[in-house]
Amino acid sequence: MPMQLSNGMGTAALVCGIVGLVCGITYFLWVFAVILGILAIIFGAIGKGKVSRGEANNGGSATAGLVCGIIGMVLPAIYLAALDAAVDSVF
Repeated sequence: MPMQLSNGMGTAALVCGIVGLVCGITYFLWVFAVILGILAIIFGAIGKGKVSRGEANNGGSATAGLVCGIIGMVLPAIYLAALDAAVDSVF
């Protein structure tokens, strides 16, 4: 009897990564971007581990979630650095 694949972690990483990326683009939701980015990185790493063990077959989704989570976390940091530079140049 073949083993049933568990693709939930890769899918969760992709969903958290995309929503975190959208929240990261929307500056005012940066807290959600950081939280969802962390979750996407964790779920993506677990999903990639499952793919390497043959327990899942959606490695692309796990990788995409991982990348989107990282970018979603970096964008608010860039925005904050730009805001800090703008405030420093004015005052």
